[in-house]
Amino acid sequence: MSDEESNVPDELFKDVKFYVVGDIDEKVVQLLKAGKGKEVSYNALATHIIAEDGDNPEVSESREVFDLPVVKVNRNKKHANSPPGLTASVWQYFGFYQRANETTDKTYTICKICKAKIKYLSNTTNMRQHLVRFHPETEKDPLTVPTTQRTILETVSKLPKNSQKAKSITKAIATFIATDLRPYSVVNNRGFRLVVRTMEPRYKLPHRKHFAEKEIPHLYNETKANVLASMEKASRIALTCDAWTSVATKFFVTITAHFVLTSDKNGWKLVSHVLQTREMSESHTGANVAELLKLAAAEWQISDKDLVLVTDNASNMVVAAQKANFPSWVILSVRCGDLLPVTGFSPESGQIFFGVTACLPKLPDDLNALWAYVTFYGGDCQLNLNKNITHLVVKEPKGAKFECALKHPYIKIVTPDWITDSVKGNFTYYN
Repeated sequence: MSDEESNVPDELFKDVKFYVVGDIDEKVVQLLKAGKGKEVSYNALATHIIAEDGDNPEVSESREVFDLPVVKVNRNKKHANSPPGLTASVWQYFGFYQRANETTDKTYTICKICKAKIKYLSNTTNMRQHLVRFHPETEKDPLTVPTTQRTILETVSKLPKNSQKAKSITKAIATFIATDLRPYSVVNNRGFRLVVRTMEPRYKLPHRKHFAEKEIPHLYNETKANVLASMEKASRIALTCDAWTSVATKFFVTITAHFVLTSDKNGWKLVSHVLQTREMSESHTGANVAELLKLAAAEWQISDKDLVLVTDNASNMVVAAQKANFPSWVILSVRCGDLLPVTGFSPESGQIFFGVTACLPKLPDDLNALWAYVTFYGGDCQLNLNKNITHLVVKEPKGAKFECALKHPYIKIVTPDWITDSVKGNFTYYN
């Protein structure tokens, strides 16, 4: 052991798994191992890349694909000689190092093009694969094997990107990203690339930009065409609408279409399609949700499908159904077999609370009833006090919202009785 090796602190490199690329000084490897560093035979298994040349293709792959740190060290001065007696043409690109005692080190072969160290296992498989991956230009040199036998180089050569198998793999990966809601960056993950390479070494995985700009949009258009064709067969469609808030406090609305198809073989079949999930940055009023529903119906070409909206009792959804014309008083009366009250179907400007945006704090008893009254008769409701509010509804003249409303003359302060009295009298009482 040299003096330098004996001075290496014990376990200094215990967490380092290094992969050597190129023709580096053997002393560097000895020092790493003296500090309990572990040399690995594949860059995907490494934590550090030790290289003498930053332009080496394996170094580029380690940086771009596996995001590994690269450490540049001094180059080994020993010459790599092609071994005598080995006649396979691959040996014109590889050789062995000579040890200090003039013996041949056959632990690794050395690529004469990029100086990469390749584990030698008494055959040429690893060397040929290295040439295919990093030096495809060498394929121009024919290998000395019978013409009736496929060469190893041919066996492991890259799949043409336009081949049917390559297209199938690429589409499967795009489907995986879309179905499992994975980020595009998954194609750069070390483990994912290792799986793909293990299953089909000849397949070249495209860049994530290719999936973002080509594969996923193509998959979306293909799926959308299938959904449109499916809904074209329906005479009536029911929509369900679900609103939710993400962990980033962004508001989203998901719209799903449901319909029944009939066939001689299977009878009735319920079909459902999630049409879209859209961020809704504006206020979540019935009018805004109605506009979103109308845009969705137009985009998916179902405006003429006798649409109905199935919702819970959320008042903004009730208003949205009315303002999006899902469906008219006449149609609903026919379906119910009885005349329905016309008040909720009258033109917006004729409604009792037209132009009213009421702020209803969380009243313990009658919040839902008051909210329903206001929205059913043409108004909007919110829990928050902001510049859009025209009326603040409070039981008692106190509280932070009450004090804030006093500072804004355009906000009328009313009690819950104002709402019920307006409905009973069929006109709006203003204080």
